[in-house]
Amino acid sequence: LRQWQYAAAAWNRAAPSYASGPMLHYAPLHEKMLTESLELVDIDDGPHILDLASAAGEPALSLWRHMPTADIVATDYAATNTILGRSRAYRAGSDVVFQFADMEDLQFDDDSFDLVTCCLGL
Repeated sequence: LRQWQYAAAAWNRAAPSYASGPMLHYAPLHEKMLTESLELVDIDDGPHILDLASAAGEPALSLWRHMPTADIVATDYAATNTILGRSRAYRAGSDVVFQFADMEDLQFDDDSFDLVTCCLGL
């Protein structure tokens, strides 16, 4: 098994606890970082955004609250996180797309996104 598969297994076990605790704790920090960061970039009001290692949706859902017309894809290598993220997006009325992805082997065409974010995944 590749090293990330061991980490993914650990995150799959921890995801429910992380999504209901620490991730929510960091959401205000994500909001602050996004507010300040988005002032530095010049993108149209409908950009294509990729959020790597989104866990159960942060900062992807914070991005969506700031840019509701953006096309946002949130990825994570722990399948449980993508399931939790989809649930959170549905409850929020968001159209953020959550999908499983290995950020070392992304399956997107070059130049597919205007902005790529990664908060805690590196």
